[in-house]
Amino acid sequence: MSESLKKLLKTGYHFEKQLEPFKKKTYATDKDKKEILSKLDIYNQPFFIENESKTFVRPYNSYDCMQIAMQLETLKIDPYASMVVVSPFESTIVDLLNMRVHYWDTKNIKGFKGDKCFKLVKRPDGSRRQRPGDSQKCSD
Repeated sequence: MSESLKKLLKTGYHFEKQLEPFKKKTYATDKDKKEILSKLDIYNQPFFIENESKTFVRPYNSYDCMQIAMQLETLKIDPYASMVVVSPFESTIVDLLNMRVHYWDTKNIKGFKGDKCFKLVKRPDGSRRQRPGDSQKCSD
């Protein structure tokens, strides 16, 4: 190993570090981005965790909402598919058959009292979740 290193040093080997980071070219136009986001919006539906008296209402994050909506779509096609979605972010198990949410860990939840079983509720108007950039118009 040392012989090959000595030979390499005698040849005047020179290594120059690249100063600028590698930039990948993107080919998506604003129209393409808008189309991609609209496909995501189909599954990005607002689901909430709610108790019977509606004193505890907690929204699911976008990832979990997409997971729930996609599993509901799968159940329409295949009724033998899994009727359970697990959310490690919220420490919950979602029962899609009964539209119930079961917490397995409640120690870090503010406003939590009593029971560990809640309803899974979708916002009544059925509109999609709003993102910060939605107010800006995209030119076609």
